[in-house]
Amino acid sequence: MSGKCVKQKNIMVLCRHVGVLLNYSGLLNEVGYFHVILCSNMKEVLSTVDKTKKIDCFIVDGFRIDSTDKQYIRRLNRRCLIKNFMLIGDLAFGDQPRLFTWAKTHCIPLLGISKQPVSASDLKRYLEIL
Repeated sequence: MSGKCVKQKNIMVLCRHVGVLLNYSGLLNEVGYFHVILCSNMKEVLSTVDKTKKIDCFIVDGFRIDSTDKQYIRRLNRRCLIKNFMLIGDLAFGDQPRLFTWAKTHCIPLLGISKQPVSASDLKRYLEIL
């Protein structure tokens, strides 16, 4: 072992770009998360959530505020299998307060919002509270 602290948390990542999705595996491993589930579409997410007991954090890369992404997040949150959500996207500065308000209104446990691209240090900072 390289001396890294291994975190026993289940992290699920949704990213529609396969190359970026694979990069998440490396980034999360770099900060000590090795229980990583990678999904390239919402169908995979829903199927995996049905088979998995608990997801500690669901990271959505490429989150779009005006899309069906918000509906999917609400749907997943209703199942109470995901403890935290992290949204990563090409968001304007003014979008963040709106998203936090939306999450609070719908009782969505929002861990954080970040701009693309995300770095290992960004992930570590957000995930260290898990």
